[in-house]
Amino acid sequence: MTETWIKSAEYRINVFLDYCYELPALYDHIYQIQSELNKYGVNSPKIISQEEAKYQKGTMVYTDAALLEKIEVRDSLIKDYLYKDWYCLKIQKFLETLPPEDVELLSMRYERRCTLRQIADIYYSNKDSVQKKIQEIIVRF
Repeated sequence: MTETWIKSAEYRINVFLDYCYELPALYDHIYQIQSELNKYGVNSPKIISQEEAKYQKGTMVYTDAALLEKIEVRDSLIKDYLYKDWYCLKIQKFLETLPPEDVELLSMRYERRCTLRQIADIYYSNKDSVQKKIQEIIVRF
C-alpha cells in the first residue's frame, strides 16, 4: 500500500473519533433549538422562506426573521448530525469485523494517542512490528 493511502485511512480514523465526540453536543444543540421553536408552535415547517410561503396554500407566514433563522440553523445542524452519524456508523461496522485485539491496538494508537514505542513496550514487541500490524489493519479498511 502506498504511504498516501495509509495516511488517508489514518485521517479517516481521526475524523471518526472527532465526530464521535461531537455528536452528543450536536444533538443537544438541535434539541435546544427545537425546544425554542416549539414555543412558537412550530414543529416542522415546510417553508424555506417567507417568499415561498406566499405560494403554499394554508401555510402560516411568520414575520419573525429570527424564527426563520432558527429553522435554517436547526435544519443545517440536522444535516450535519445525520452525515456525522452515518460516517461513524460506517467506521463502527468496520471495527465490528475486526478481532478485539486489533480494535484495542487501533484504540491505543488513535484514541489514546499512544506512541508506537509505548504500544511496543506493552506488547513486548518492537516499534516496527507494531507499525506494520497497524498498517495491515488499516489496509483492510
